[in-house]
Amino acid sequence: MFYIFSLGIDLLSIAVFLLPALLLLEARQLSWRRTPLLVLFALYLAVMVSITGVPSVYHWNLDPVVNCIPFVDILNSPGSYLKNTFLNLLLFLPLGFFLPLLWPGFRSWKRTFLLSFGTSLTIELLQLFSFRCTDIDDLIVNTLGAVLGFLLARKLFRGWKDNPTPPSPRWELPAVFLLVFLVMMFLQPLFSGALWEAILDSPLWAKVRP
Repeated sequence: MFYIFSLGIDLLSIAVFLLPALLLLEARQLSWRRTPLLVLFALYLAVMVSITGVPSVYHWNLDPVVNCIPFVDILNSPGSYLKNTFLNLLLFLPLGFFLPLLWPGFRSWKRTFLLSFGTSLTIELLQLFSFRCTDIDDLIVNTLGAVLGFLLARKLFRGWKDNPTPPSPRWELPAVFLLVFLVMMFLQPLFSGALWEAILDSPLWAKVRP
């Protein structure tokens, strides 16, 4: 129960900044079909950043742990390696699924591959400033997960070529990525910390603490 409660605090501290900013960003082109999907995509990106352990600017600590040899860890701990691989595939699958649905330019697997590779590479490089290991296996598996998501979207929505999505501004996708980055790096940690401080000082905390 505590994990669910903690997750709820994190989601609230993300949404309180991300939702108003996205609605402002999309003010001139709000759509009852596309806008909720875009909001869901942005929330997914924020959760992905949180799960992968990318540190906020307030907790950067250059402590590099790097693995540049592909698949070597499978020999040391096969069970743990396979579990981690499966979870990474699942984590990045929505990235490849959302991209072609929101932006027609990514209905090419090559573009989806390149953006997914770049996103995963950025995360791995930022992990140099945390306790996490920067791992070439994660880079490979994350990108593969996004490509699988793209293939799933293409399978489920075969008619997207006959029913093209209206074009969106070229700046929209980078703006969404930048917005999520700024929220997760600067704003969310402060608001989340303030929420936790208020909760821990509340007498109600004694009733729900683990």
